[in-house]
Amino acid sequence: MPTFNLELVTPARVLFEGEVESLRAPGVEGSLGLLAGHAPLLTELKVGLVKLVLPNGAQEFVACSGGFMEVTTQKTIILADAAEMAADIDVERARRALQSAESALGTVEPSGIADVKLQIERAKNRINVAQMRI
Repeated sequence: MPTFNLELVTPARVLFEGEVESLRAPGVEGSLGLLAGHAPLLTELKVGLVKLVLPNGAQEFVACSGGFMEVTTQKTIILADAAEMAADIDVERARRALQSAESALGTVEPSGIADVKLQIERAKNRINVAQMRI
């Protein structure tokens, strides 16, 4: 199967750089699937799973906390607000973050509710993605 070049970058580091057969990403309008030769595209990403299929058939799962994805004829770039490979996720830390955010939900000012709900969504996503590698 043909491949294409992918760079998955966060503000802190390059998380992945290499050839992939396909990827699935959480677009704000719904899940997006890409194969080699996809039409150029620029889209916003939301919190969710990024699934990579490597040339050897192996799959990599990434917890993405939003960002942007650009598809060109040369490569695809995901500029993620934050992202972690499933194998690197500390599940206990994610569970603590989830509990903390859920506890804060009842006490936060109305102006902060959206931020706390986003923290809950990110923690749940990290937990779900980490479990995919098992």
